[in-house]
Amino acid sequence: MYTKILIKNKKILYISESSKGNLMIKAKGESVKNKSTKNEIRIFKKFAKLCRYSINPNSIKKKDPPEPDISCSLSDGSILAFELVEIIDKNYARVFYAPFRLKEALKQQSQKRKQFEVNFNNALIDVAFNEKNSFRRKMNSVPRILNYLLTLDKTAKGIFKPQNLIKIVKDISIRRGFTGPKFHVVHSGAYIYDPCKEKIKSKFFEKNYKISSRTELLAYYDLQPFLPENNLFHECQKFIIEHIKKSVFQRVWIYSGRENEIVFIHPNFEMLNR
Repeated sequence: MYTKILIKNKKILYISESSKGNLMIKAKGESVKNKSTKNEIRIFKKFAKLCRYSINPNSIKKKDPPEPDISCSLSDGSILAFELVEIIDKNYARVFYAPFRLKEALKQQSQKRKQFEVNFNNALIDVAFNEKNSFRRKMNSVPRILNYLLTLDKTAKGIFKPQNLIKIVKDISIRRGFTGPKFHVVHSGAYIYDPCKEKIKSKFFEKNYKISSRTELLAYYDLQPFLPENNLFHECQKFIIEHIKKSVFQRVWIYSGRENEIVFIHPNFEMLNR
C-alpha cells in the first residue's frame, strides 16, 4: 500500500512500510535510477541559471560512472563536468513523513465511525506518540486510540493519558472550537543531522573518476532544508578549504534548491582574480 505525498513543485514521493516497520521512499512507475537522474538534471538546470558560468542549457547531459554526473559546454565551447551529491540526513524521511502517515490513518479510520464525527465535529486532536515504538506498532494502535476517544464525553477537552495505551501514547490533547474532527500528530522534535562534511568527503576521497575535462563538485540541499547558522555547515566549509587540493575538483559549490541560492563557493572568483 502506498501513500501519495505532495511535497513541492508537484513532486510526489510514495512511502511504503518495510517488513521491519520502517519507512522507505519509492518512486512509482519508474526505477530509482531514473528518478535520481531526472532530479539531478532538474537541480543542475536551476543551479546553471545562477552560477557565474555561461552554460548552454541544451548541452547538459547526464553521464554514467566513472565519469562525473553532468557534462555541459560553456559559451566559448569549452567542456565542463560536475559531480553532484545531495546533502540529506538518511533519517529525514523517517522523522518527517511518519507523522503524516499516522495523521492520515487517524483521519481515514475515524471516518468509518459515525459517532466519532458527532462527538468531535468541533475538535482538534493532538496525539503524542512514545518515540521508542516502531512505526508499525504506532500504526497498529490507531484503532485503539479512536476507540478510547469514543469512551470520552462528547464535550471532553484537555489533556488525557490513556492507561491502556501508556506504552504507545504519551498523551492526547483535545481542543474545541475548530471545524473537525481534525488530527495532528505531535512531532518528536528529533534532531536532523547535516551530513555536509561527510558527503563532501566521500566525493573527495572515496570515489574514482574518469576525468577528461575540468571537473567541479556541486553539493546541494533539496528535500532537507539548508540551515545557515548550523555549526556542522561551518565545519564543512573549513574541510573543503583545507582539502580541495587533494581532490580532483577545481571548485566546490553548495546550492540550496529550496531557496534557489548558491550558499558557498570555493575557490570563489574574486580569489582567482587577485
